[in-house]
Amino acid sequence: MGKHVWSLDDLLKATGGELISGNRQTAEFSGISTDSRKIEKGNVFVALVGERFDGHDFLMEVLEKGAECLIVDKLPNSFDATAVAIHASSLKTFPFIIKVPNTLKALGDLAHYRRSFFTGPVVGVTGSNGKTSTKEMITTVLDGSFQVLKNPLNWNNNVGVPLSLLRLEDYHTAVVIEMGINHPGEMDELVAIAEPTIGVITNIQKAHLEGLGSEEQICAEKTKLWHALPKGQGCAIVNLDDPWLSKASKNLADIAIVSFGFRKDADVTVDGGVHCSRNGTSFIAKSGSNRAEVNLSVLGEHFALNALSALAVGIYLGIPLETGVERLSRWKPVAHRMECLILPDGSVIVDDTYNANPGSMIRAIETVAKMAYAENKPFIAIIGDMKELGPSSEELHRLVGRALAEKKPTGIFTLGDFAKFIAEEGRKAGVPIVIEAANHADLLESLTEHWIPGAWLLVKGSRSMRMEQIVEGLIADAET
Repeated sequence: MGKHVWSLDDLLKATGGELISGNRQTAEFSGISTDSRKIEKGNVFVALVGERFDGHDFLMEVLEKGAECLIVDKLPNSFDATAVAIHASSLKTFPFIIKVPNTLKALGDLAHYRRSFFTGPVVGVTGSNGKTSTKEMITTVLDGSFQVLKNPLNWNNNVGVPLSLLRLEDYHTAVVIEMGINHPGEMDELVAIAEPTIGVITNIQKAHLEGLGSEEQICAEKTKLWHALPKGQGCAIVNLDDPWLSKASKNLADIAIVSFGFRKDADVTVDGGVHCSRNGTSFIAKSGSNRAEVNLSVLGEHFALNALSALAVGIYLGIPLETGVERLSRWKPVAHRMECLILPDGSVIVDDTYNANPGSMIRAIETVAKMAYAENKPFIAIIGDMKELGPSSEELHRLVGRALAEKKPTGIFTLGDFAKFIAEEGRKAGVPIVIEAANHADLLESLTEHWIPGAWLLVKGSRSMRMEQIVEGLIADAET
């Protein structure tokens, strides 16, 4: 199946830009890219200005690789028009150049233009925790009934969302878009680009406080997803277990609401309890009079909530509960999200190093501690800093430290300037082994010195802490 073809008129209409090079003859282009390393012949290159790189510095390079149209907001001195013309004549291609006031806005405008021709459901997914897992679960539930486009990886910001939508092809019949925000106003931009018809908000927790300030502000920003849904046609998927979201949903009007949660009055809920084991998480999902057993290949009760939200989306779109459940059995968790790795000596490493905030940290601690004590094994927490918590950083790390100490771990090992406050709270509570490491190598050495065969170990921290290096190091040690 070929890629969507863009005409010159499409580009100009979408961006409102000015054609400053190339004539108005009919021209077509094979795709849009912002990455100078991945340009293909016939592409349009949008020169974004980032913190570390400016796409305008690579204009000649992308032309040499075959780009046939440039979208810019300036022409740098290093860009030699004469060289471009000579290059063009040698390749028998003429570079078109469109000038816009802001290339990042132009990227969003192009994505919105492409989105405007799409008539299928567009599911927007946001929340403090569980966005990526929920996006993947929804995609799994819809796959088989729809040809689904989703964000690759975690392309969920004001660059990733447009780039994801620009992958929309004529054969797609549904879109699932994860939307991440960390500053006020970002959700306004994302919903204007994506125009979601279904809105899923996983939960409201203390995350990105540095940019968003408070849980109240986080809720106000994230629920903009619901308020952007088309009146009379949209659907909000509401987590009744979350007090912020349950309350906010009461202000919604002229859209459908499908609720989920462990509360028995939710439209999609659990019949009985949630069972966790080394093999994963299982429960009976219930919708009306229908029931079906869900088996997830990941550890943690919170994943049951994510699954319920995915089933709720499917039910709204006409997919029976039993079908959604059967499809979820094929879902594979995102790497480094509560992955259970069993070592030869019987120890279990729970790799939850994908990211961290206070809510996800406490849930992971509760889950792993419960598993350790069910098997009468020691519980060890290996924790890195939680980032982007602003002035509340120390307070929230101490909060996690106290919650961790209540679970009576055998050991707490920390890495980072703020995780030391978790260690301090553990020390105050009398945790037997508390180690504050200076770096990854120091942490691995300390773990080796205090190794307890058969223990359950949780490894978690914010993305920038690279805590997966600890997991990799422990596995390598176990294999030698």
